[in-house]
Amino acid sequence: MIQTDLYIHGERDYAQIKGPTGPLVYPAGHVQVFRLLHDLTNGGINVAFAQQIFGALYLLSLTLTCAIYRQAGGVPNWIVFLLPLSKRLHSIFVLRLFNDCWALVAVQAAILSYQTGWDDLGTVLF
Repeated sequence: MIQTDLYIHGERDYAQIKGPTGPLVYPAGHVQVFRLLHDLTNGGINVAFAQQIFGALYLLSLTLTCAIYRQAGGVPNWIVFLLPLSKRLHSIFVLRLFNDCWALVAVQAAILSYQTGWDDLGTVLF
């Protein structure tokens, strides 16, 4: 959020947008997603609400994964029950609020779009 705050205050030079984790290395789409999160969470102060947003994104990711498995066929139903057991996924989505999960959900939606014949939508999402 520190890097997002610098962007909101007018800095557009990526070399000047830095935070405790180093310089901003993510594309503008990442900045826009976190700008929206910044606005929704009172400047990043309401961490609990941010976790709820990321939790909903996590559930969407699990739903998309199940839909992809179903479209692929041949995947046993019991495999789905293993998905929420991943501590790593829980950590990425809900505890650490990583930015990678936004890209993951977009790619999952693209894959499902391709599987169901919505190639144009899949291309936009990818």
